[in-house]
Amino acid sequence: MVLSGIIKKFVFNKTLVYTAIGQEQYFQIVDRLASNGIKFSTKSPFDIRSQNCYTQQNRIYDIYVSKEDEGKAMEAIHNFVGDT
Repeated sequence: MVLSGIIKKFVFNKTLVYTAIGQEQYFQIVDRLASNGIKFSTKSPFDIRSQNCYTQQNRIYDIYVSKEDEGKAMEAIHNFVGDT
């Protein structure tokens, strides 16, 4: 049961803070998070049949952070988006 609690803490303690479209936007956002000391994880649907240049440029990346870092992450992202 202890292991179950640990797994739940790491799996269910994440919240979606940004959905990036394309690698350029993804790297801009995660660089901003990393430079603010915010740990993140990414989920991206993968389709082996669609490995062309267009698909790579328009891939969707869901970026998650811990619930405790959500406010800090949103501030970092908001400041970044406001800078562009």
